[in-house]
Amino acid sequence: MKARRSFEEFINESSNYERLLGLARDPKTDPDLLDELSTSLTTSIRIAVAGNPNTRPETIRMLYRAEPRANYAEIAANPGTPIDMLLAFAEQGMESGDYWLINSLARNPAMPEEILDEFLSLDSFVLRQFVASNPGTSVGTLMELAIDEDPRIRQAAASNPKLADLKDYLDR
Repeated sequence: MKARRSFEEFINESSNYERLLGLARDPKTDPDLLDELSTSLTTSIRIAVAGNPNTRPETIRMLYRAEPRANYAEIAANPGTPIDMLLAFAEQGMESGDYWLINSLARNPAMPEEILDEFLSLDSFVLRQFVASNPGTSVGTLMELAIDEDPRIRQAAASNPKLADLKDYLDR
């Protein structure tokens, strides 16, 4: 009789690792499977689960508590992250000047408009570009960014779906 392999033994085979990492990254993966993958001993799989928008909020919280520094950027960019965590990350990032964290938050479409506006007070081209590209950014802010002195910021704002919708409406 063949001995049953553990989940970790299964993961450690390279072909299985790639497959499971792909599942952990896939936004269509079932939340129950993501819960299972979140307990992996393999850091890259847990990080991928932390960034997956289909991961349950309680799993995101568990992953953050277990390894705050390993998972925080993926959690900050995940639109499924609970709003209280996003606000706490924003406060932490603004106080510490942690641009890695702030840039991740600025890419998150679930980030509140007023926080995205606050990020613009920081002098960072990359951050401005993320805010301009974020579909959660207010139309007013996008209109300001659409006339920014930097053409890359203007292009990011012009490519934002909110401004495209406004342009379509105005063109009628």
